[in-house]
Amino acid sequence: MSASENRPTVCVVGPVSPYRGGIAQYTESLADRLGALADVQVVSFRKQYPKALYPGESDVDAAKAPIDGVWYDLDATDPRTWRRTADRIAATEPDLVLFNWWTLYWQPWTAYMAKRLRRRGIRVVFLCHNIGDHGAGALRKRIGSTLLASADGFVVHSEATARELSARLPGHAVLRRPIPSYDNLPAARGELAPRGRLDLLFFGFIRPYKGLDVLLDAMKIVDDPDVALSVVGESWEDGTAIRSRAEALGAEVVMQYVGDDEAAEYFERADAVVLPYLSASGSAVVAAAYHYGKPVIASRVGGLVDVVDETTGLLVEPGDAASLAAAISAFSRAEAKSLAVGARTFALENTWDRMAQAILDTFLPATS
Repeated sequence: MSASENRPTVCVVGPVSPYRGGIAQYTESLADRLGALADVQVVSFRKQYPKALYPGESDVDAAKAPIDGVWYDLDATDPRTWRRTADRIAATEPDLVLFNWWTLYWQPWTAYMAKRLRRRGIRVVFLCHNIGDHGAGALRKRIGSTLLASADGFVVHSEATARELSARLPGHAVLRRPIPSYDNLPAARGELAPRGRLDLLFFGFIRPYKGLDVLLDAMKIVDDPDVALSVVGESWEDGTAIRSRAEALGAEVVMQYVGDDEAAEYFERADAVVLPYLSASGSAVVAAAYHYGKPVIASRVGGLVDVVDETTGLLVEPGDAASLAAAISAFSRAEAKSLAVGARTFALENTWDRMAQAILDTFLPATS
């Protein structure tokens, strides 16, 4: 236990600034709110990926600086840092260590560190953004499933994931919480005016499982010049074909990473955010959309069904361009404004403070 007023000590391991992306924002937000309840140490990377394994332009946001007090210890190309970092964490005798768990590339070292810490009596919980890579084959899924047993418990963001983990690993504690609203995102300045009768936004990394091609098929069916679409995000594959298709439909395409201030403008202008995903566990894009009071038109898959309902948006069948087109054609700016109330309510009810408290109540019940 910590010496400071019997507060628990918690270590959070994962990317933070200057690394970019939803998981870095997630780690920072959670660590910040845990800091009101516990003594918190954040451990991050000095090198997150070998260049050959990161298809984007860069995993670092040049506009952001390292955070004071964070241990930037882990190096993707130096396995020795895994052991050294685990031992450095163990030396502080934390009550709880929270590891972000999201891609097979990092899962073996996460499992190694978790086992090393648990051998010293330290409780370990995985923050499961995914329990297996999107599109992973059977072998990769089996490997990930085996490695998951290295933790004492899990935080997940969908009911489906919670059921799967409880079935695979009975006896492990599982806490299900939606990804909270990103209330640290900047306010928009209102630099972009809404377009047409309806303005839609597809936002985030462009990857096959996110179904952008389905959305473009739907927009072709809609065939309404008064419905505007923006595609904003860095492509993790050759984006030439996607760009060509989107621009031929009249969409605005910003196929690159945009910082928080610029992203705020796109969210503010949009009437709704579209997530035509083919698979999903949780979604940081939904959390950002609700922060800006924007409803969501999403596929009925994975964790999206837990956070999108008739009060916050619309659900359509995954991979069904005709269904998505019908939803877009019937949607209006007036309906978007009505659903904005539900989006803002969801954001107010699902905060990082509540998630931080729930984690301590679940995994350190005697100290919270």
